[in-house]
Amino acid sequence: MTEHLFRAGESLSSVADAYGLSGWQGLYFADVNRSFRQLNPDPWNIPLGVAIGIPSSASEQQSALVARIRLLEVVESDTRRLAGEQLSLLEGSAARSALQAPGEALDEITRGLVATTLQAIRILKASEHGCSRTNWNLAEDALRRWSLVARHQCALLLSLLSRAAESVSWTIPAAAARGWCDVASPNFWARPLLTTINGLAPGASEPGWPLSVVRSAQQVALANVAQQLAALRTGATMELNRLARLQENEQDR
Repeated sequence: MTEHLFRAGESLSSVADAYGLSGWQGLYFADVNRSFRQLNPDPWNIPLGVAIGIPSSASEQQSALVARIRLLEVVESDTRRLAGEQLSLLEGSAARSALQAPGEALDEITRGLVATTLQAIRILKASEHGCSRTNWNLAEDALRRWSLVARHQCALLLSLLSRAAESVSWTIPAAAARGWCDVASPNFWARPLLTTINGLAPGASEPGWPLSVVRSAQQVALANVAQQLAALRTGATMELNRLARLQENEQDR
């Protein structure tokens, strides 16, 4: 098997171009690089000196790209579904009560936030890498069992949720993923909601204002995720088309 050692200034895209491959997704997701992906789960940050396998056939790249496109389509569909669930959460009476009167409706709003965020992590984690299973199970078990009427329980559950996102390898670039999935991120869409739930800020000075801010933040976070997913799917489709053209050119020779 041909291998390539990454040198300074190289990326998956430049390596794929150097070997006449379809592109970086056909290279990275080829079956020959399964172990490589385990060791290097972030395709946007490949360290120097590591060796990547070069697919030996067009069919290997093709299989990888077809599987990749199907995965991204599923992730996009799940993302739209979860976005609808989050919007229902933000428009519900419990959310309005929690924002306007911190300390009230903590159980329902915290449960909804944690449940949708756990799903978001599951949806956007790289298929071959996940969150810490121990931390995930702790958060999921607490979500089922705890009655979140006490503020310290809410804070602890949110802490477990933050730990569940630690060391996750994302399907899309991490900045966009963490803005939607990671409560520890300063860009997490529900930060104003968390602040109110934790009692770190007074209630709304005018009814509905914090809720509109949270909804806007959610829309921005989801737009970033959707944009990244669409770009990856389009890129993989373009690679598949390029691969077909390369095969046609090879047959014409």
